[in-house]
Amino acid sequence: MRTGLVVVGVVLLVLGAVLMLVPLVPQASVTVTQSTPYVANITGFSITGTVPGEVSWSSSDTTTFAFGTCASLSASDRCTGANSSWVQNGTSGTITFSVATGGAIAALVIGNGSASVNIKLAETTIGVVVIVIGVLLLLLGVVLKRKAAPAPPVPSPTPATTNGLTTPPP
Repeated sequence: MRTGLVVVGVVLLVLGAVLMLVPLVPQASVTVTQSTPYVANITGFSITGTVPGEVSWSSSDTTTFAFGTCASLSASDRCTGANSSWVQNGTSGTITFSVATGGAIAALVIGNGSASVNIKLAETTIGVVVIVIGVLLLLLGVVLKRKAAPAPPVPSPTPATTNGLTTPPP
């Protein structure tokens, strides 16, 4: 067993799982109003078929903020086939969501006002690739044998001596 490969494989498995399941990567930082919503398609690959995400918003005045996930965006950037929606009232909030791979998200303010919005998504595609590499390294580390210690050097034969004199070999 190669301990180094096993350790690197386990670290990559954990890192891949974090990338796949935890929304860490900022995707958008925008200001939205009722007339200028934020809409985006979600692309990539996910083993589970969904991409975890988080949206946080804030406003200087009390605002009604709406966020939704849907199956797709129409030609006029309207969310169609709504899956989930959230409405929050106040000056700030956070929403944790999952959107289907190939789906879309939309954020807007209902009524007057605006809100600053930050959206983070998990990197499911990169997470899957890192997990696959981690599994391969883990398997290699378990299957490959440890390098054998180098054999000790063979001592060179010493010439025979007679009365302190060296006799030549026959």
